[in-house]
Parts: sequence; C-alpha cells; structure tokens
Amino acid sequence: MNASKTNYIEAKNNVYFFQNLALAPLRDDSSKNAVIERLRRLDDTTRQRFLLFLLENGLACSWVEALTREVVDTIWQAKDSNLLFEEQKKFKPVYLKQIKTLLKVSHALDRAGIAHAYFKGVHTREVVYTNPTARQAGDLDLLIEKKSRTEVIDILTSAGFSNHSSAENLTHELTLSKDQTFIDLHWHILRPGRVSRMLTTDLLARRIKADGYWSLADDDHLFVLLVHPVFSKYSSMTQTGMLRFLDILYWLQKKTIDWDYLIALLDQAEIRSAAWITFEYMKYIKCISDKTISGHVLQKLQPGKTKSYYLRRWIASDLAARLERYPFIVKICFTLHGPRLGQTR
Repeated sequence: MNASKTNYIEAKNNVYFFQNLALAPLRDDSSKNAVIERLRRLDDTTRQRFLLFLLENGLACSWVEALTREVVDTIWQAKDSNLLFEEQKKFKPVYLKQIKTLLKVSHALDRAGIAHAYFKGVHTREVVYTNPTARQAGDLDLLIEKKSRTEVIDILTSAGFSNHSSAENLTHELTLSKDQTFIDLHWHILRPGRVSRMLTTDLLARRIKADGYWSLADDDHLFVLLVHPVFSKYSSMTQTGMLRFLDILYWLQKKTIDWDYLIALLDQAEIRSAAWITFEYMKYIKCISDKTISGHVLQKLQPGKTKSYYLRRWIASDLAARLERYPFIVKICFTLHGPRLGQTR
C-alpha cells in the first residue's frame, strides 16, 4: 500500500485527523517538518479539503506565519496556497480597523461612566498571541450590565453603528456594525437559564485595564473561554471553532492560572462539567498535556463515573458535529446532559 493511500485511510478513519493536523504546527511541542511531510503525502482531494478546513476555522493567518510562504507553496499548488495568502492580506487591515474601533468605543463608554469589558478572541489575541494580527476575529465581544444596554446602544448608534438584532439572541446579546466592523454586545455571558446565577455584575467588578481598554480579569476570562463554546457552539466547535481551542492552549501556556479560584467560579455557576467537556475535546486534538494542566485539576472538574463515560462516548466520536443537522437530538442527548454540575451521575 503506497503512502498516499495510507494517509487517505488515516484521514477517513481518524475522527479528529484534520483538527490534529491543523493545530500541530501551532503548538510549541510539534514538529513542523513532520506535519509538512504528512501533508505532502495526502492525496490532492484530501489536501484541498484540509485547506478549506483551515480557511473555515480562521487559521489561514496563523498557518502562513508558522510555516512561511516558501513552505506552504511546497504543500499546495499555487492557486490553492494563494487562498491562504489572500486571507492573510485581507485580514491585516481588518485587524487595524477592529483595534481602532475597540479603543474608541472603550473610551466613549469610559466617558459615560459605563462599566464594560472586552473578552474572548479580541482580547485573547492581544495578550497571548506573539503576533495578534495572526489571530482572525469576526467581531468584538463586549460585556456590559443589562441596565446599561439602552445607553450603550444609543452611544454606538450615535457613532454610526447599525443594530442587527436577532430575536433569538435578544435575551443576552445583540450585534451592531459599522463599516464591516461588528460588535457583539453581551449583557449575559450565556443565555439565561444556562447558569444558576447571573455573573455579569461580578465579572465587571473584577475587570482589569489592558492596553488601553478594559478586559475581564485573567481567570474570569479563562472561565468564559472554557464554558462558552460548550453552550453556544456545541455542534460546530470541532468543525469551525478550532481558534477557540488554540486560544485556550496559548492562555494555559502563557498565563498562571489560579485553579482553586476557577473551579470555585465554575461551581458558583454550576457548570463545572462544561469546562471538563472542553478539556476532553482538547485531549483528542492534542492541545493539552500534563505540562499545561495537571491530572489533579481534571479530576476535580470531571463529573461522576456514569456521566463522564457517557459524555466521553459523544466526544470520542464527535457526535455533536456529526448530528449537526439534528440539533434537537444534540440538545437533549448532549448539551442538556452535560454542562450542569448538579447532574453528576
């Protein structure tokens, strides 16, 4: 059996083949040469599918930076590799526009005396990415108090932003945009009912000043990174959400975590299992090891024996993604079954 055929079978049979390959050159402990050789041995169709996977996951800029143009050109034909370079070229001005907007909005809210904090990808890239422009982001996530919602919307619309509210999400967030720069305005980090108590006031009380703007405190920010995808992106987190795993990986590598505090916060919200689910996914895509998180912490987060066994079966087969066309089944059998701490058995 030739090498190309062997790699085709591996790609077909390994549930997380693309995910592992996508993050391998971005991990500190990976061998870029091994990844490059592995890609070269793939058949053309699989290699093109993988290129599309990188683009859909917003990893184009990170890949070009990690491997360089010269190397990328040896993996794909020019017409294919150019898609990565075009994405990189297109995103740099987007990043600059996003940062300009982030600072202007933060200063405007400060002048109005409104507590706020940026979080998720837009903040993560500024503090744990070597080159923030390599971390693509579609919007700016901004947390405010619910009582400030009307005033903040008025400030933003007065500055030229348009409201793109979705009736489905008006319980906890809405989207505004100006010149193709989008702000996701949150007054709850999750849809009401997903957590046992609202956390916004406490999170904003602990916010910190970053480089010219407000952000969540470090451990509060990791809390959001761990739990948010499980509730809001459960069906697509392994298909189009690889940047979120990379965010967490870099955060764990570069920040000192107060695990006792983080676990206590997860317990307050009764969503300890949500963090465990995220870490389980990260095990399968080789994003965590004993160097980044201890087994003792994972044991503390793990739900009861029966429940963890059941959830691992879902994660091992990536069933949430494979059943994406049947969201009701995923919600009943996975999301409602998993994150809440109280369901320990």
